[in-house]
Amino acid sequence: MIIPPYDETQFIANVVDTFNSLHIDRIGYQKEKTLRGDFIVNYKDDSVYANFIQLGVNNTTEHKIEKTASIFLKKDDMQYVTNVSVYPYRDTKTKVVYECHLKSAHWLNSDGTVSFEKFPEQKEIEKMLWDIANK
Repeated sequence: MIIPPYDETQFIANVVDTFNSLHIDRIGYQKEKTLRGDFIVNYKDDSVYANFIQLGVNNTTEHKIEKTASIFLKKDDMQYVTNVSVYPYRDTKTKVVYECHLKSAHWLNSDGTVSFEKFPEQKEIEKMLWDIANK
């Protein structure tokens, strides 16, 4: 037979004492979302690709047809990593395919306030990319 090191009363008192001494200022969690889409612009692929490259890139890949870049989109205080692929499309048009990775920390504070920031809608992301592609 195993004898516990504490009797039940001492054990309960220690657990209650431990939880009474805890103070939580805020609780946070990471929120993530990925948006994907594509659109067509009326410029040649090299011109459209150059518009994205001018922003500064993390990573680029250029194949015979596909040109890919990883860029940062900014909206307010948030920054989003976005992979953009540019393909030639019909005569002088270009197809832009994107994948935007949204990440944000959300906090619930002990005073009842929150710092939940809404992610932008897909149409907002696509509008930012459209504006860059059509510079």
